[in-house]
Amino acid sequence: MKTYFLIAQATYDHVEIGLFNKSTLIAQQALEKSSANKLLVQTIDNLLADNNISVSHLSFIAVNKGPAPFTTLRVVLATINGISFASGIKLIGIDGLRAFALEFEDKRWPYTAYLLNAFNNDVYYALQQPHVPLQIGCGNINQLLTSFDSSKEYEWRFCGNGASLHAQTIASHIKKNFFPEPIVNQCSLEFLAQQALIMYENSEFSDHQALPLYLKETAYKKAVQQ
Repeated sequence: MKTYFLIAQATYDHVEIGLFNKSTLIAQQALEKSSANKLLVQTIDNLLADNNISVSHLSFIAVNKGPAPFTTLRVVLATINGISFASGIKLIGIDGLRAFALEFEDKRWPYTAYLLNAFNNDVYYALQQPHVPLQIGCGNINQLLTSFDSSKEYEWRFCGNGASLHAQTIASHIKKNFFPEPIVNQCSLEFLAQQALIMYENSEFSDHQALPLYLKETAYKKAVQQ
């Protein structure tokens, strides 16, 4: 039995759209993020038409909820939410930062920081450490690295475009550091599709719409409350 679905994500350079049948990638398209607002709907229509699949054939639609550059993320979410609402097709929203950490988890590197650029010297982060739940948030890179004091004796692996951007700052704070080459910048569309399929099989759908995971706003609210 075929399980067709569409998945989309905003990255820092472009928007990715993939058409899958279960775990098999049928076709993929990428748009420059500056063109997403005008061309995303047409690109999705063309992707489906080129593969003789209509929206009604889709079992569900999935989207990476972020974090990502907020303007592009909003365009992608609004488009996918709109398609789901108009067609009545089930919608799945995926936490992209958790998926990133899950995809590249490596037992050889029990201490790993996944960092995405949050601009203005901030990063979105997911910190993996043994026997500790995954820590996710957003904050100033220097303040974040200062909080590593108790674990500086261990070697930390750094992944993500935030790690590349702040490599010198990281090296000045964390002497035992490792940056894989080539550095991994974000979760892959294929892994997101795997997670979406698992959520579909477990009936983990978004109720009405997929909302952006904008950790910077959460961090700001916490700072104000303090």
